[in-house]
Amino acid sequence: MNILILIGGLQMGGGERMACFLAGRWAEAGHAVSILTLDGPHRPYFELDRRVSLHHLGVSGPSRGFWEMLVYFRHRIGKVRRFIQSADCDVVIGFGSPCMALAPLAVAGLRAKAISREQSDPLFTEREMGKLKRTIHRLALRRADAIVVQSDAARAVLGAGQRRRTSVIPNPIRPVTSRAAPGVPGADGRYKMVALGRLDPVKGYEMLLRAWARIHSRLPQWVLVIHGEGAERDHLESIIAEAGLAGRAFLPGSTDEAEARLAEAHLFVLTSRNEGFPNSLCEAMAVGLPVVATDCRCGPADIVRPGQDGLLVPVDDIAAIADALLSLASDPERRTAMGAEAREGAARFETGKILAMWDAVLDRLGKG
Repeated sequence: MNILILIGGLQMGGGERMACFLAGRWAEAGHAVSILTLDGPHRPYFELDRRVSLHHLGVSGPSRGFWEMLVYFRHRIGKVRRFIQSADCDVVIGFGSPCMALAPLAVAGLRAKAISREQSDPLFTEREMGKLKRTIHRLALRRADAIVVQSDAARAVLGAGQRRRTSVIPNPIRPVTSRAAPGVPGADGRYKMVALGRLDPVKGYEMLLRAWARIHSRLPQWVLVIHGEGAERDHLESIIAEAGLAGRAFLPGSTDEAEARLAEAHLFVLTSRNEGFPNSLCEAMAVGLPVVATDCRCGPADIVRPGQDGLLVPVDDIAAIADALLSLASDPERRTAMGAEAREGAARFETGKILAMWDAVLDRLGKG
């Protein structure tokens, strides 16, 4: 098939990484694969298979006012549509907002099929939109030939008509070669609880630091390390200073070696207020880490088996986060047992299994 992935850009992010990863796997399988970004030319943050053709429209950016937004959206649709025609695409997959709305509108009247792929919680996606964008988004999804979401919870919030065309396909986990030893201290005699993700309010790192401030004195061998970068850095650094966490909590920035950082950890923690399907959570489990995760509406409950390979806690509940971290950090045997279960559980998201789910959707559209 001739597959086009439509996405806002290819900077750092979970959806962007999945777009590059899936494009490469589909190219490897013999499909003709292109990625079209709304933004201007730039080097992808993540590795992209040489067989994938990369193109940029240069039409990203904010619009001012109702009419300008309407004209700008129509302009985007026109440019995407012309590209689809020139490339003779069979399938267009719109990754995330606004591309999951652009794709079905751009293929109207063409032979190409459109897949709208939600990267987040659908309710969160709509909540971030104004009234007009929300209306366009809903109308566009009605025209999509297929919708792909990452969790049962995400599918459940869609309308009945949309649910009939919706497939639940989690993100695949890239093969890992490392294995954590959650019950054994590091070479420096310390244990690490690790978080991984951009420094953004949606990740709940303020809650994590405040929870850590409650218990760090009872865990003198432990440190908290949050790998990521973003607009919240100054705020989080101020919390570390105010809570007396210097030397006990660290913000080393983003990392290109996520697997290595996870493998040297002893416990993984995710405190998000909203997720689509947290890749870092799956990858932590794949290397054998027990996890503590907030039970936000989409994602963690589809991944973590509470009490078996991790613990789920309420969103924004500092006391519950602290209690869960203290419980696992104080029990190396339990961490080791949960880590082993986590590796087994993560196998559900092995790449071959997930690609087979995508193949079923693509085959169905190809026969339609």
